[in-house]
Amino acid sequence: GFPYDTRIEDCFTGIKSVSGRVTEYICCNRMEASVVVALEDYVHIFKKVTCTYLQVTEDGQVDTDTWVTEDVYSPHSAQSNSEESEERFSPEEVEVPFISCQLSDREVTDIGLKLPALRQAFATILSSDHNQNFLFLNGKKIVMRLAAANNQDTVRVQLAYEALIWFLRTSSNQESIAAELSGANLHFNFLDVFYELLVFGYFCNGLAPETFEGGFLQRLMALISMWDLDVWEPAAGLYFKVLIDQLTELVVVLFSQPLELYDDPEALATVVMGLLKQHVQLMMDTLEKL
Repeated sequence: GFPYDTRIEDCFTGIKSVSGRVTEYICCNRMEASVVVALEDYVHIFKKVTCTYLQVTEDGQVDTDTWVTEDVYSPHSAQSNSEESEERFSPEEVEVPFISCQLSDREVTDIGLKLPALRQAFATILSSDHNQNFLFLNGKKIVMRLAAANNQDTVRVQLAYEALIWFLRTSSNQESIAAELSGANLHFNFLDVFYELLVFGYFCNGLAPETFEGGFLQRLMALISMWDLDVWEPAAGLYFKVLIDQLTELVVVLFSQPLELYDDPEALATVVMGLLKQHVQLMMDTLEKL
C-alpha cells in the first residue's frame, strides 16, 4: 500500500526572572513522527519520538540534551481473530497484554520468563518502608508538578494523592486490595497496577477498570479523573508526554537485563532498585527543566 505520515510537534518555552531581569531560559521540543504502510494482511506503523531541551543560565552556561525512541508496530489486520493474536503470547504474557504488546513491539524477548522474576523483585523492594517512601515521595513530586503546570488546585490534588497512598499502605486494607485486583485479573504488584493498569492500560489505551465504591481502584481513578486527558495546558501536555516516554523506556530496560539475572532474585532486586533510582532521578532532572 501507499505509505502516509503524520507529525505532531509540541514546544514549550519558559523564562525565569528576578526583578524584571531574565536569569534563566528553558526550551523543550518534542517531535513525534509516524509512517503508516498498509499491506495486504498487515499494517506497519513506524514511530519515532525525538525530545530536545535547552537551558541557558544567567552566567551563560548552556545545558542541552536529546533522546530518541523508535518503534515499529505490526498489528494484525481486521480479518485476524483474537485467538490468532493471543497465540503470540505465553500464558504469563497474556496476564499483562498491554505490557506484552509494548515490549514485543520493541523486540524484547522472553517476557513470560522475566515477568514472575520482576514481580518478585518489586515485592522484595516494596517490603521496605524506605523504598516505599522513595517511590511515593517522588511520585508525589511528579503529580504535584503536573497539577501546577495544568493550573489545577494543587492542595486538592495533594490531599487526594496522600489519601490514596495512606489507603494503599494501611495493613488492614491489603487483603481487600489484593482481592479487588484479582477480580480485575491483576496481581497486587507494582508492575501490574502501575504499568499494566495505569500507564499502558488507561493512559495509553483509554481502558478504565471497573470499580466499586470505597475500593482501591475507585480511589485511584478518582485521583486520575482530576485531569481531563483530552484537555491540557500546553506545558502540562508536554510534561505528561515526556513522562510517559521516560516511563516506557524504564520498563523496557527492566525487561532487557541479561537473562541469567532473572534467575537470581536477590541480585535482580538490587539491580531493579538501582535502575529505579537512576531513571527516577533522570525523570526529575528532565522535568525540572521543562
